Amino acid sequence: MLHDALERYPTRTELRTVLAVCLFGVGNWSAAWAEYEGRLSDPRVNRHLISTDRPRWQGEDLAGRTILLQSEQGFGDTLQFVRYAPMVKARGGRVILRTPPVLLSLMQTVAGVDAVVSDATAAPAFDVHLPLLSLPRIFDTQIDTVPAAAPYVTPDPDMVTRWRERLGGNSGPGMSVGLVWQGNPGHLNDQRRSIRLDLLRPLLDCPGARFVSLQIGRGREQLADFDDRILDTGAQIDAASFADAAAIIGNLDLVISIDSAIAHLAGAMGKPVWILLANGSDWRWLRDRNDTPWYPQARLFRQARPGDWAEVIGRLNCELRSLAGAGSALPAEPIADPITNSALKMTVPHDEGDALVCDALFVEACRQHRAGKPDRAAKLFEHVLSLDHGHINTLCNLGAIELGFGHHERAYTLLQTAVAAAPNLAPARIALADVLIATHRTEQAVAQYRKAVELTPTSVDAHAAYANALRKLGRDEQPSGMHADMVKRQLHQHYRKALELAPASDALHAQYALALCELGDLDNAMPHFLAATKINQQQSSEFYESLGRACAARGNSQGAEISLKHAVALDPRRVTAHCALADVYLMLERPDEASASFHEALAIDAASTAALHGLQRTLTAQRNTVINGLS
Repeated sequence: MLHDALERYPTRTELRTVLAVCLFGVGNWSAAWAEYEGRLSDPRVNRHLISTDRPRWQGEDLAGRTILLQSEQGFGDTLQFVRYAPMVKARGGRVILRTPPVLLSLMQTVAGVDAVVSDATAAPAFDVHLPLLSLPRIFDTQIDTVPAAAPYVTPDPDMVTRWRERLGGNSGPGMSVGLVWQGNPGHLNDQRRSIRLDLLRPLLDCPGARFVSLQIGRGREQLADFDDRILDTGAQIDAASFADAAAIIGNLDLVISIDSAIAHLAGAMGKPVWILLANGSDWRWLRDRNDTPWYPQARLFRQARPGDWAEVIGRLNCELRSLAGAGSALPAEPIADPITNSALKMTVPHDEGDALVCDALFVEACRQHRAGKPDRAAKLFEHVLSLDHGHINTLCNLGAIELGFGHHERAYTLLQTAVAAAPNLAPARIALADVLIATHRTEQAVAQYRKAVELTPTSVDAHAAYANALRKLGRDEQPSGMHADMVKRQLHQHYRKALELAPASDALHAQYALALCELGDLDNAMPHFLAATKINQQQSSEFYESLGRACAARGNSQGAEISLKHAVALDPRRVTAHCALADVYLMLERPDEASASFHEALAIDAASTAALHGLQRTLTAQRNTVINGLS
């Protein structure tokens, strides 16, 4: 649709930027970077760039020439994309960076930059130029080739020392956490990304954590309501430079920030940073991830629903308590499992180096897991546990991997340890419940799912996990301690609640549709089938087989044929889909095609009862066709 709009309105260059954002969202980065060049026709962008008749650099060798790299858009953009300077320098030539005055001192620490000039002054002579955000296109950056080595920006060592003294020498116990809650009010998205400091109040009760404000300008006045619970550094920060902010961050263990320039600064310095993101956040943070290839030390805390910061901060609070070693007290009842008891008694001395190593290893393990390398991820998670036996997130993630491997008891041990150490962490309880379901301890599993929902009543994941488990219990006829009618009522209740919280989730619509089909409620299943495909047509073979069967049962043979052909195309070895398609052919009085489909099923599973019986019905239909023809 956007391509059509661009053809009809070629001068509407803002459409190219919208198209680029969509392409980033679907992972087509090469095309996205090309379309993102359309931003340079936007007055809000090109007003930052000098007007010149010198050519834009296209990636050729620079030997003997000078290139001018130009900052554009916000301070965060400069901090994020100056990482490419060493790669430009590697092409030869002299590299000059033109940047806002507030970033001058920091940009002078970037490798590969020969000179830094203020964008408030005239630029020196140069041969070619390029805006910073065009560099990823030149180097054809993909999601797995982002140059992510950090730090690539460093604070002044003397300033770091001075700020250490001002901050009290970091001599106290626990960790130091920097906070940023509001951004530049001139930012187009500021109303959605900024929050009130009061929303962060739950964090302040975290034992083992000291909080430092990195807020400058608007928003700093809110500190008056917090007495001395947050150290206010604003009065001593030079607002005309990021140098002080960098020096303060150099003394911190962690930065918690909205999507702001300070978040990018912490990431560029290689500092662990947790970033709070509004629903539908900027393209650079991608979708459905809690990490980012741009900053390996960063973690993303996304809104599940627009405007719902309370749920985000609730999750972040649990993670902070885990990181600070301030998890809730262990339950009073003893844990019977001896391995779990042993693990809970283990203690490892924590120093700042271990914390940083653990954080880096954890991020890399998550990356390997997403890349489809669970063996490698498991080894990295084990390494984290060798440094910190109580690392809650690692216990949960490794437990899930072990469950996938079929190592049920090992998974149970890890997740029971996690739940015992952090009993209010709903994801840990959900993961433990999944293990209990797999090992047929269904009543215990149901109790864990219920507790997860109780802890996070507005969590889509909690309601969906419980509903999916109830579906499995009903399908497998496992005893759950509930009457069958109660299982059905609870299943409907939690699917509907999950969809109320996330109405645009195709996965939820698909899961509920499949559950309704299994319950024989085809009429109510159809709207959810249609909703799922309207949002995303890329569904599973099981989904399209069930949709085809539902269409057939409702007399829609054409829809049934289309859906079942799609199911077979997605999974050519799905015997039940071949048989269902053959049944539709019989219904349409096309016995030859039915015979071919039943034979396809038998080629996969020669003992398939459905295919064998179906083939007998087909032969009968073919004989009847011949007899009718003769008569």
